[in-house]
Amino acid sequence: ADSGAILLFDEADALLGKRNEIRDANDRYADSGIAQLLRRIEPFEGLAIITTNRPGQIDEQALGRIDVIVDFPLPDEAAREAIWRRLLDAVKLPRSEALDFQMLATHPLSGAEILRCVRMATLMAAAQLCEIGMEHLKFAAAERLAMRSAGQGLTG
Repeated sequence: ADSGAILLFDEADALLGKRNEIRDANDRYADSGIAQLLRRIEPFEGLAIITTNRPGQIDEQALGRIDVIVDFPLPDEAAREAIWRRLLDAVKLPRSEALDFQMLATHPLSGAEILRCVRMATLMAAAQLCEIGMEHLKFAAAERLAMRSAGQGLTG
C-alpha cells in the first residue's frame, strides 16, 4: 500500500559515497550495508530525495538509481543581497543603519552560509552589547569563505 512516505537522505555523500578498495572487514561490512540499503530502496514506490554538496562523491551504483538530478547553484549577487536583507530584517537585535548589502552580496555564499553569517554576527554583537555592524558581518563572511577553502565547511 502507498503510505505517502518520503525518504530524505541528507548529506548522502557520507552514506552513498564512492567506495574504495576493500582493505579490511570494516570496509567489507560498510560496502555490504550500502549495497543492502540500495537494494531496499530500489522497489520503493514513493519519493526518495538525497542531498549533497559533493555530487561527484556519490557512488556510481547509487547514481544509477536516481531518476532526476536537480542542481541548486549558488545564488547570484541580486539573490544574495535579497537573502542578506531578509535575514537581517528578521533579527531582533538592533543593527547599524550603514549596512552595505551590495558589498555583502559580493561574497559568493549560499543561502545557508549567509544564514550562518547572520547568526554569527548577531552572536558577536550581542556578546559585545552593541548593534550588528558591517564589521561583524564582514568578519562572519570572511570566516565562512575561509572555512570553505580550508575544506572545513560546506556550501550548504
